[in-house]
Amino acid sequence: MSSSREKQLLDAAFRDELEIVKSLCEDPEVDVNWQQKQGATALFAACATGRTDIVKYLLSVEDLDPNLNHGEGATPLYIACQEGHLGIVVLLLANQEVDPKLETSDGETPFLVACQEGHLEIVVLLLADERVDPREGKRDGSTPVFMAC
Repeated sequence: MSSSREKQLLDAAFRDELEIVKSLCEDPEVDVNWQQKQGATALFAACATGRTDIVKYLLSVEDLDPNLNHGEGATPLYIACQEGHLGIVVLLLANQEVDPKLETSDGETPFLVACQEGHLEIVVLLLADERVDPREGKRDGSTPVFMAC
């Protein structure tokens, strides 16, 4: 299959067009995990742009991989934490398939980037998740507390 339908899915997720996203995801020929050249998926685009309803719907799609990373290793959870999209972080953490420990290529975790960006509500939410280790830092030794300061 050509990637044109998948590109439409990515664009619809980015533009917050839920009905188009639903229609495309219902098409068995459309790969919901398709990644553009830079690595973005429909879920990543929705997480980056704060499209809560799109994220909620995509997480219900059976074949969706919520941990596919973009470019340098940023996952949908990472980008939602970086951008401060609290409602999306809540949805992602409620999905047990989402791995909050996945790191970018330089060792940043969603927790670390939330600390770095000063998103306190997200930091508190991540601290409450038993899968998150607040002591884990970047490969260069930077810790979440250091990044927050």
